[in-house]
Amino acid sequence: MRRGSALAILFAVAGLSACQALLGVEEVTLRDEDTGASPGDSAATAEVAPDSATVTDSPCDTAGDDPNHCGACGHSCGGGGCAAGVCQALVLAKATTGTQIYGLAVDTNASGVVFFSQTDGKTARVERVEKTGAPASRRIIWSLATALTPTRMTYIGDRLVSVLTDDITLARDGKLLAMKSDGTEWNDKGAWDRPFRIVHDESQVYWLNDGDLDVVLRASPILGGVEAMYGYEGDAGTFRDRVFALAVQDGVSGWIFVSTATGVLRVSKNAPDLGPVTSFSAVALAASNERLFAATRTELRSVPIGGCPPATPGCPAVLAKGRELVDVVHDKGVVYYADRFDGTVHAVNADGTGARVLATGQTDLHVLATDSLSVYWASPTAVGKVAK
Repeated sequence: MRRGSALAILFAVAGLSACQALLGVEEVTLRDEDTGASPGDSAATAEVAPDSATVTDSPCDTAGDDPNHCGACGHSCGGGGCAAGVCQALVLAKATTGTQIYGLAVDTNASGVVFFSQTDGKTARVERVEKTGAPASRRIIWSLATALTPTRMTYIGDRLVSVLTDDITLARDGKLLAMKSDGTEWNDKGAWDRPFRIVHDESQVYWLNDGDLDVVLRASPILGGVEAMYGYEGDAGTFRDRVFALAVQDGVSGWIFVSTATGVLRVSKNAPDLGPVTSFSAVALAASNERLFAATRTELRSVPIGGCPPATPGCPAVLAKGRELVDVVHDKGVVYYADRFDGTVHAVNADGTGARVLATGQTDLHVLATDSLSVYWASPTAVGKVAK
């Protein structure tokens, strides 16, 4: 090539770069994963045919039925199907004939399992199943001949702790049951009157007794060091109020929240400190560091941890409405809730944006749980999940 021609080409390239800069056109570099070549492979340089006006291949079809790229590249449905870019619910286990499912807990580790409890009124048992719902992975890890109902459960560390509820007022036959994830080293402790809600923070479990003078108690995951956190005053058998829901914040300085028929109370973990947070009752509660999320029968509400200042417009904030809300879970800035009336599972951001329906057609929902990827639920007939 002659020297003049080479200089002309160099000036043309420089001019093109300058035009790109003036027009705001960015250079595009193909990554190795875009070309399908290994790092450093010379084949990574794509050769474009002269008549190619558009690129027709894409890394994934987000609007199709690919369960590994459902709605977004890399969004997995965790074993469930995908339809038109929306993850579908997956049934993990069904109730055994003649029994009803009550409790639900999830090991949040990626390789963890799902726990659930069921009873036929004569025998209570706890089972586990892998998060894929593989039938071969389902097994009974504990059972006991008892009329007590295993209503709720929670998983902390390597311990599963379940409530065994008595149905007779003042019978004080209710117990707590703790075991390792394989059902070994189990022990129980009682007796309380109608324990039926249980939650945990980083190191302890807390449970709610509907009818006992000791309304809220806490203990270690192996049921040691039982301590009453809040109780009724007055003679035994005289109850000041019914209790419905329980939530707890993490941290030693966190709060315990209890819903009664007249409102939600805030109880300190470390001092005899008690104060009202709301003037309305809630059927389910969840808490973040800054907010309390309270589900009434028809509304999901958000209030500051200390309650709404007097005459504050928009406080409490209504995040969503429903027909028969039954449970609520907060996880990393998102609130998940279930509506028993129409069998739906929902998600909404903690600020009220991004409302969406995650699952439909679930009969008689009563409890939710989450891990980093999915939302889980239990009804009397089945345990299911759907990707977040």
